[in-house]
Amino acid sequence: MRKIKILYIIRSLTLSGAEIAAVNLALNLNQERYEVAVCAFESGTLIDALKKNSIPVFIYKRRMRYDLLLLWKIIVLLKQLKVDIVHSYAFQTHCYAFPAVKITGTRFFIMSEHGNIENQLGKKRRCYLNKLFMSFADAIITVSNSYKRQLVKLLAAPAGKITVVYNGVDLEHFSVQNNNSQLKNCLGISRDEHIVINISNLLAVKNHSSFLHAAANVLKQMPNVKFLLVGSGPLRNVLEKEADGLEISKNILFMGWRSDIIELLNISDLMAMSSSYETFCISAAEAMAAEKPVVLTNVGGVGELVENGITGILVTLNDSKEMAKQILRLLKNKKLAAQMGRAGRKRIKDNFSLKVMVKNTTQIYQQLIK
Repeated sequence: MRKIKILYIIRSLTLSGAEIAAVNLALNLNQERYEVAVCAFESGTLIDALKKNSIPVFIYKRRMRYDLLLLWKIIVLLKQLKVDIVHSYAFQTHCYAFPAVKITGTRFFIMSEHGNIENQLGKKRRCYLNKLFMSFADAIITVSNSYKRQLVKLLAAPAGKITVVYNGVDLEHFSVQNNNSQLKNCLGISRDEHIVINISNLLAVKNHSSFLHAAANVLKQMPNVKFLLVGSGPLRNVLEKEADGLEISKNILFMGWRSDIIELLNISDLMAMSSSYETFCISAAEAMAAEKPVVLTNVGGVGELVENGITGILVTLNDSKEMAKQILRLLKNKKLAAQMGRAGRKRIKDNFSLKVMVKNTTQIYQQLIK
């Protein structure tokens, strides 16, 4: 039987939700049935795993918003590889994947939709193009029912084409380990200090200002807490100044990008994030896989991931006092925190594992091919 050839087209190979999902699929599809390659507009740390597993990677830089040379390269690539399915992630990649598929006559075009759809509504050209892409796509994948409803309501997306496939977490990768006192020492954190971690890029949508205000409220009652902000982004200087203004700088560690996410999760007591919007929140899923309770704002698809009061706690957007209250509750009640952590890992295993994501995605591929 001839293998089904799939090309994943993604914006970059950096550690972001959509990119991680695409690379995880490329790494975990059945090699006896599928032959995969990855095309990215920018390189990044994910390239190492692809090369280690001998998966072809093509880095085609986008020089401008509408780069005809980039489109031509993708057209040539589709012809050379004799691709059956093009699976693209996010609007920027759809702009090249869709015309390349039409020009080459590639059999199937699948769109994966991530992100905040409300950011598109004021951009008429983008809305029009996305509607066009979705009308011609053979399948559309979203990572939450919340986002599916938004696509149908706000962009008139064809509901019958949309399948929800939650992002998956590799449970073995996020195995539960003992607390690493050496890492704590390296970070200047003492044994008796608690750790609250936030893993997200320093962007406006992640709403770190609310997180810092929650941290300030926590520290008024429990000063022996360190807050780790793991991620990079353009707002770092602004947030550092805000932490100074709140007089909590000594308790806030701006970590930047880190490769030791698993180790940082293992030394943390819990995760807290105050995002204004999350399509799914892969960082929270990873924390749950590591048996950490989570305190998150109840936005977007977060409510589909977290069972409130069972695997974590959901709070109202911008309610920093309530977030602080729930963080303190978990820090003071180790039994409850451990119980939520165990329930969270079980929920990931049952519903949001990498195995489940691969299975559900390959079902879509098989339905198209047959």
